[in-house]
Amino acid sequence: MDQEVPWQTALRLQERIVGHDVVVTLVKNGTHRLSEPLDLKRLTEAVSDLITAVSEIMVPVPPEN
Repeated sequence: MDQEVPWQTALRLQERIVGHDVVVTLVKNGTHRLSEPLDLKRLTEAVSDLITAVSEIMVPVPPEN
């Protein structure tokens, strides 16, 4: 359990974020650092997904002919 930031804080933040594609991931028994291999894999995948989403917004892919 994260002693530094309660999980309820994540839910309050997502309620205030404008957008429809907000994802909150709660990791049971996760610590604030999220430094275990599976935690790092989750973080890496989340950042990769974010980069993909932003790149699609910034540079739209032209439709195939």
